Amino acid sequence: MDANQVGFVHELTWEDVKTLLDNAVTIKPKRQMSVQFSGGEPTISPLFWMPSATPRSRYTSVQAATNGIEFAKSPEFCKKAADAGLRYAYLHSTGSAMRRTRTAPSATSST
Repeated sequence: MDANQVGFVHELTWEDVKTLLDNAVTIKPKRQMSVQFSGGEPTISPLFWMPSATPRSRYTSVQAATNGIEFAKSPEFCKKAADAGLRYAYLHSTGSAMRRTRTAPSATSST
């Protein structure tokens, strides 16, 4: 969770990621397989959009743990993610983004 604790950042190479994903689908007996992209903000990683990096047809569920900002900025981004096979976006750390971009009334306000 905090790369500063160990003093370096280890980021998987594309070959590492491909090997992990390829190995995961070979597990027997066959079962529902899910993959979740997370760590930092996966939607801004070039690997997020690589067709072979997002094994949409090989996995039952493809997910992203995201702050949701890229989705909120553009309907085209949402469509591209859905077309690529993304089925779930788990939102995190939305508090500070909500404070900066608040457009809806507070749930506690009286109207």
